[in-house]
Amino acid sequence: MKGTILGLLGLIFLDAPAVVQAQFEYSTNADGISITITNYDGSGGAVAIPSNINGLTVTSIGYAAFAFYPLLTSVTIPETINNIGDFAFNYCSNLANVMIPASVTNIGQYAFIGTGLTNLTIPANLTSIGNEAFGFCENLTNVTIPGDLTGPADIFEAVFQQSTNLTSATFASGITDIGYSVFASFPSLTSVTIPGSVTSIGAVHSNTVAS
Repeated sequence: MKGTILGLLGLIFLDAPAVVQAQFEYSTNADGISITITNYDGSGGAVAIPSNINGLTVTSIGYAAFAFYPLLTSVTIPETINNIGDFAFNYCSNLANVMIPASVTNIGQYAFIGTGLTNLTIPANLTSIGNEAFGFCENLTNVTIPGDLTGPADIFEAVFQQSTNLTSATFASGITDIGYSVFASFPSLTSVTIPGSVTSIGAVHSNTVAS
């Protein structure tokens, strides 16, 4: 009986898709030299995601890898990472600070929805961002969108929806288009800085003051 149980456990481990390294689980990407963080089970607090694990470069944060983790308070993302997957930090309610490096080009849908973020600077090299990536962030008060953003501004449609305590948004010089419903339903939004480079605005909440 004992031999049968051990044999079954061996089969389970052989079939496991992810590798465990301390507090991070990961899977190897198709190139064989980079990895995606698939799960975090550490003690929380301030977490620095490593740029390298077991000689493999960390390039992506996978689907729901940190989701529903209330002990997480801040995250530092290394410059090796270019992708933050769907639901990656979904409802990490006490996550107040995230350092998103310029290397990140994609942020998935609902990636930071319901987090405790207070301030946010969008990375300049971003080319795609998912629906409500920063939605329902009730503590978010300030957002800065860089002027040298490489992707079109309309990728921000409905990104911040229902982050109701947002008071200030700054579009840096260089932005030309502000997409539809970028800041939908923001009763606290009192200041939006829009540079002279902007030629098209889809929609901005009526309770705002542009300067």
